[in-house]
Amino acid sequence: MINEKDMEYKIKELLGSKMQAGELDFLRGFYQIPGVYRYSIRNSILIAIQGGSIALGFDRWQKLGRHVKRGEKANISILVPNIINGKAPAGPAVDADLDTARCIGFFDKKVFDITQTDGKPLEYLNNSSEVINTRFAVAAPVLSAALKIKITSAITGSARGYFSQGVTSGGPEIVISSMSNNSDQCKTLFHELGHYILAHDQGGQVPAQEVEAELVSFLTCSALGVEFRESPLYIKSYNENKPSVRVLKVISAVQKILKALEPATV
Repeated sequence: MINEKDMEYKIKELLGSKMQAGELDFLRGFYQIPGVYRYSIRNSILIAIQGGSIALGFDRWQKLGRHVKRGEKANISILVPNIINGKAPAGPAVDADLDTARCIGFFDKKVFDITQTDGKPLEYLNNSSEVINTRFAVAAPVLSAALKIKITSAITGSARGYFSQGVTSGGPEIVISSMSNNSDQCKTLFHELGHYILAHDQGGQVPAQEVEAELVSFLTCSALGVEFRESPLYIKSYNENKPSVRVLKVISAVQKILKALEPATV
């Protein structure tokens, strides 16, 4: 078991490191899904409020090796820019180049959600190796009961997972991407539990909160004998401006997770 002194040393070491050339590109690949548009915030919200997660047109799904199920209707609307005097952008999330093109408005396009399709599974550009012995399917219900938070898995798109206060669903909830492998599901779960235990606010990726949550994940995984390459990179990316990190609270959160996790690791 990793002790407090070791955790303090690891935190100090991580917070003192800087991003190197190429590391940010690798980190971005951890959240990218090849062939899937990186939608604008506006379209992402539109898709979500219509009950979708990853939504594309009929032809785009075919290019990704998936087909729309028989009888399904394109019932999710997105906004696509109407471009004149220039080359149209590659996807709905890309803004027009104002030097060569002009957007004169937006038009509605109907697309299909991934749940309306079958075929080749979507995969993230980068995935961790299966190196963690803890099984997400076993750990999730144990942690859910011990820490009193609902934990589920679903297709979440570029987000590997998220934590919700559950104002509309009746209680706090963590959703982990079903597209991730077991190791990445566990790693992400510990990150989202960090947000939950440390009582982070929702409404955006606040640097201090992201650093704290990923420190919780990194240290929990370290205690389980695994150190993922993505965690230090994630911490570096949010630690550029040196936000204030509550070291003792981070350590306390790790200890709480490890204690709750014991029935799932014996």
